Amino acid sequence: MPTSDIREQVLNALSQTGRHEWLSETHDLNELQFVPFKGTSMLPSLKDGDILIVLPLGGHFPEKGDIILAQKGEKAFLAHRVLRFDRITALVRTRGDSRLLRDGLWNLMYSRGRVVGIWRDNKILDVAPPPPWKRRYRTIALLVFSAALRRLRGHLQISQMLQK
Repeated sequence: MPTSDIREQVLNALSQTGRHEWLSETHDLNELQFVPFKGTSMLPSLKDGDILIVLPLGGHFPEKGDIILAQKGEKAFLAHRVLRFDRITALVRTRGDSRLLRDGLWNLMYSRGRVVGIWRDNKILDVAPPPPWKRRYRTIALLVFSAALRRLRGHLQISQMLQK
């Protein structure tokens, strides 16, 4: 579907839900960008085929929990959630909702903007906070990983003793 059709559908949906006035008070609606999302790194918040509704940061700093879109190469983009932002160095640390490992630090100047909505199944969805189970899932994964490391260290010590 061409971007102009999506733009019209999204603006119509915004006006029907009453968000049009709120958004036009704080931002220029001509700045809205529509970016197709591909991948699984942000499941369950973003799904393959979603259209991201992105507003440029425009002097605003990203906050923890925001999903920002960053340029990663000439035609590649990365849409991940902000974990930390340093206002002095303008470095951002992000992670996808379905990932255990964080992304490296990257400069905010590569950001295309903040995701303010998701166009899916001809509806606008709010950007949801990260799922609460993720914290528990990561904690359990880290505990299992650290237990495996302790066992490995024990095996290494035993094999070193046997070699002597």
